[in-house]
Amino acid sequence: LLDHDPSALRWLFPLAALAGIGGHLLLARIRWRAPRAAVAAGGRGLKAAGRAVARTWRDMLGLIRKDPAFRTYEAGFMLYGFGLNMSASVLVLVGEGALGLSYDDWTWASGVVNPLAYLFTIALLGRLLDRMGVVRLCTLSFGLLGIYFAALPLVNGFVMLAVTYAVFGVCMAGVN
Repeated sequence: LLDHDPSALRWLFPLAALAGIGGHLLLARIRWRAPRAAVAAGGRGLKAAGRAVARTWRDMLGLIRKDPAFRTYEAGFMLYGFGLNMSASVLVLVGEGALGLSYDDWTWASGVVNPLAYLFTIALLGRLLDRMGVVRLCTLSFGLLGIYFAALPLVNGFVMLAVTYAVFGVCMAGVN
């Protein structure tokens, strides 16, 4: 769609936002049944929710202070996530301008091939996690993520783009 009419962003993004809000509204209607002990311990209402959020932050900061290895891991993970998210939009622009690929190609590769690769490998990598441990599997996944970035400049068409995004999906399944 954006290949044919780039100005469609003016109505496409607001429409996507409305769809996202609608999805959240539907999810909010799901009746959640907690065990009585969980409800009784935390209470109900906005004040209880505030206490739960504060307790979560306090526990997380305590864990980061107490465990230097976890602190280092989290710092690296946050830095990686920041860099990866910052590069996502740039990759589309480079792909369209330098590689001559279309928005449709990127949408199919990143929005269909990537999640399918993720879904097909998440269970396998979950079992591998039990055998290898979190640190080894994440190290392997982050190392393989380098293949994704190394392959991007070699992309010369949709098939190669789809393969790189399949690799990316497998790597993300290992990281998550």
